[in-house]
Amino acid sequence: MTKPRVYFRSFFDRLIISSSCLLCGQPSRRPLPLCQGCEQDLPRPMASCCRCAEPFCWRNPTLRISVTASGTLCGRCLKHPPAFDRTLCPLLYEFPVNWLIQNYKHHFDGCSFNILSELLLRHLQQHYGSRSPWPQLLIPVPLHPKRRFERGFDQAAELVQRLGNALDLPVNTLSCKRRLDTPQQQGLDAKQRRRNLRHAFEVDADSLQLHSKISHVGLIDDVMTTGSTAQALSRKLKAAGVEQIDIWCLARTPRERIKGI
Repeated sequence: MTKPRVYFRSFFDRLIISSSCLLCGQPSRRPLPLCQGCEQDLPRPMASCCRCAEPFCWRNPTLRISVTASGTLCGRCLKHPPAFDRTLCPLLYEFPVNWLIQNYKHHFDGCSFNILSELLLRHLQQHYGSRSPWPQLLIPVPLHPKRRFERGFDQAAELVQRLGNALDLPVNTLSCKRRLDTPQQQGLDAKQRRRNLRHAFEVDADSLQLHSKISHVGLIDDVMTTGSTAQALSRKLKAAGVEQIDIWCLARTPRERIKGI
């Protein structure tokens, strides 16, 4: 799907049905096609690892209250620090967030895209600013050309363009490539995912550092499950000279939903 068609469809979807909430069908009474009640009910991590965004306590109110310190690392990241430095995501990959993401990822539903990108944008604006410097460059997790052709668009590339325009940050979609058309990650356990992504990515260090020294990158994807994709690509980016990598994603899959980790 070309960029003009994507923007036209997003505009058309907003024009026709943005007055109603996409989830409950009631009037949203706001520009976003999501009413205030449904937005408040979306599953969100109350406390999570600052590095991998793994929720510390999922659906356990007592434990949620006991974990309040910001910047806390999970045991997994303490024992085996990942190549990336932090992960920012506003939502948990639970219903109805998983439904919204599937609508966006496989059908490019314009309303789902608007909701998800706006929620991520708000989350990022709350985190950065005076507290932390913004990345110098935004990079989407690359999609293999064959998969892009089959799907009709690249969900991470569309998301990174929306974020780059909204935040006035430069975007690079050329330096990172997916050279192997690996099998779908869905349904694989952690070990299979790591094996699946071995040698899948390549980074052109010369084009990445072409105009100026890039030391801080924002890497954008739709969902983080085990972190295998972020880890594989972050290793390549660190080898290319990047010093800090922030992962931006729409949602994080709770550990209870992942097998074999």
